[in-house]
Order: sequence, then structure tokens, then C-alpha cells
Amino acid sequence: MQPIYTQTVGSGGVSSVTFNNIPQTFTDLKVVFSGRTSDTGNDRAVPFVWINGTGDNSSNTRLYSIPNVATGSDRASGGFIGYASTATNTANTFGSQEIYLPNYTSANFKQMIVDGVSESNSTTQVGLTLVSVLFRTTSAVSSFSIISSAGNWVQYSTFSLYGITKG
Repeated sequence: MQPIYTQTVGSGGVSSVTFNNIPQTFTDLKVVFSGRTSDTGNDRAVPFVWINGTGDNSSNTRLYSIPNVATGSDRASGGFIGYASTATNTANTFGSQEIYLPNYTSANFKQMIVDGVSESNSTTQVGLTLVSVLFRTTSAVSSFSIISSAGNWVQYSTFSLYGITKG
């Protein structure tokens, strides 16, 4: 596993983080991020992933648990990848997500596995997810964006992209 890019959000925040010009020399990609949004209307933000500039033509299956609130599974579209912490969570806590994208240069549809958690000291504001995403594109992945559904990614949110070669 080799680091490709890391982006840390500065003051003022950003609505999305994009990795462009991804090298086509690896077998798989891995994205790890620690993020928090400025959203004050929800206790969990919903981040989305776009590849090559779009989240269209994707679908996912999600397993989730919000302790003391709900557990279950559902299906959706649009690159939904789980939950992120928001401004209503415990101060200075950041949620964590890990995204694995195998065979990102292949001429087949692209699949991602995502696991993550929003963080808070409240048991009703934590969201745990495991998501499988299918992007119906046969183009190699050259850009990868992580978009906040509400509010901006706040200062110190950190996003890292790694390339993985087969052993």
C-alpha cells in the first residue's frame, strides 16, 4: 500500500474533496478519511462518493446500526457511503470511513466496500455502517470525490488516498 495523496481541510471548510489524476499503475485503491461537517440540522451527515465526476448510475446496499435507535438494511442510489459526524455531535469528534475500490482500472463495473462510523459521546447520535456500492461504469477511475450532503467538511478533516498493488 503506497500513499498517493492526502488532503486536510483548512479554515472555512469545503463541500467536497476530490483526488484528480489518479495514477493508473496500481491494482486497487483505498481511501481513508476522518471527517466532520458543519451541518447543525442533523446528528449524522450522509457523505457521497463520485467517481470520474459523477455519482449517477450507481446503487448501494447498506447495513446500519444507530445504537438505541435502529438497525437494519436498505438499498439506495447516488453513491451514498454511510454517515459522518456533524456539528451537533460531541465537540471536536470526527467520524471515520474506509473505502476499498478493487480493480479500479478494469473495463468492468466498479465496486466499493465502505465501513464507517460517526462519532459522539451520545449513544443516539452514533451511526455505524457497512456499504457495498456498484458504479455502472467501465471507465478506469481517474478522479474520486467525497461530498458532504449537508454543511461543509470542517477544518482538520483529513482524506488520504492509497494505491495497492497485487502481491
